[in-house]
Amino acid sequence: MHEPTKMSGGICLILQLSDPVIKSYSLYTNPLSIILHEEKSWNWFYSNFLLLCTFDHDTDESINDLALMYAPLEIKHICPWIEYQRINKDVLAFNGESIIKFLINCLNQGYYIHCHVDHYYISQSDKNDAHEFFIYGYCNESDLFYAADTCLNDKYSKITCTFEEFEKAYSSNKRFYGKEKYIELLCFDKYRDIYDFSFISFTTQLTDYLESKCSDPNNTQKMTFGLKNYQKIKKFLSYVINDNPGTDTDIRPFFVLYEYKKVMVMRLNHMKKNKLFSKNIDHIIDGYDELKTISESHLNSMIKYSITKNTKLVENVLQQIDYVECCERELINQMLSFCPV
Repeated sequence: MHEPTKMSGGICLILQLSDPVIKSYSLYTNPLSIILHEEKSWNWFYSNFLLLCTFDHDTDESINDLALMYAPLEIKHICPWIEYQRINKDVLAFNGESIIKFLINCLNQGYYIHCHVDHYYISQSDKNDAHEFFIYGYCNESDLFYAADTCLNDKYSKITCTFEEFEKAYSSNKRFYGKEKYIELLCFDKYRDIYDFSFISFTTQLTDYLESKCSDPNNTQKMTFGLKNYQKIKKFLSYVINDNPGTDTDIRPFFVLYEYKKVMVMRLNHMKKNKLFSKNIDHIIDGYDELKTISESHLNSMIKYSITKNTKLVENVLQQIDYVECCERELINQMLSFCPV
């Protein structure tokens, strides 16, 4: 049990929250922010998050819906340091307990809380509809919850909300279907053993990325994996330039591409420091560092396009996609040739 801190006028408790590194989607951000304060979790992190994917649609009408994500999607179910459970909101309502009291009790037991609420009632959030909410602390002296999510300009941010705001936001979210009808509880399992870097996971996911496939037998969804997503990116950019100029464009795929390259540089430096490769990989690190710089430039260009609607910015990004794909393909082949398995 986590001991709250007694204040002059009440009690406060803030659970530890680390920089999640991956900030594109809460599917990954929330569990990573729970575990990455623990040194032993980094080998697991670097052994994973190597395979990108997008959902396939039956028609071309959804070309603008290009959600580039990491596979597998639900890491909270496979992360060795996360204890996970979920409770149906109907069960809580039937029990008759105050939702505020219930959440405070969960936090006191060391559980982080993930749920969906109507952000219209959250004063520090710039969203105005049902959206995710991740709670990691409270202070009943000020009647506040401490929360984090992509609730300010679609960027990962830490905010507070009053108990009154949360109650309104919670009770006003009428979309009680799918995941939204549950409150999810996540807890860090400090008793798990040290995790050694897994070359099996590393090479399997990298090979899948290279060959645009998924070796996970549990995956049954229609998706595009790995390098083949660059073709989707090109199609998406062409659509913006030729068929849909001047309209709002989702920049998240370009954030994920930049984020992926940034994490790869971190991963390779970690592997070099721990002598996980028997050969010198400085040229591979340099190669991914170049791709990180290019991807950051692409992200900035798409952000500028979202403001200026100047399609020349999009055209410049499109012209470089083949180069990025070609370079990454070569770098992955070199990495795989250096792996001991």
